[in-house]
Amino acid sequence: MPSSTSTSKVALIEALGGRCHFVAHSADVYAEAEWIAGGAGTGGTSATVGRYDTVIGESSRIEGIGRPRVEPSFLPDVVDRMMAVPDAASVATARHVSAVSADSGDRYTDTYYNDD
Repeated sequence: MPSSTSTSKVALIEALGGRCHFVAHSADVYAEAEWIAGGAGTGGTSATVGRYDTVIGESSRIEGIGRPRVEPSFLPDVVDRMMAVPDAASVATARHVSAVSADSGDRYTDTYYNDD
């Protein structure tokens, strides 16, 4: 995972018995991975690991969606509209949503919810 991954998220993975291997840049994750074990979820990760992906530009500081690639599992036909959002607006929106929804953002207390 990128070395910029929140320490809260890393701590949660390690508390559940996982081990984290870090890379300097998010774009290096696939080149670094030789094998992977993952939990069942939407299947997006397991469907795309080891497959070709399209690089589209520079990554942002937003984990997951901020990667500079379009994953092969992405289905553009099911999306009505896409728009680029600056990192600052993403962080501001996350903070607002955490105040009015069930997502506390506790995995990001040292990143997106840290004023420093």
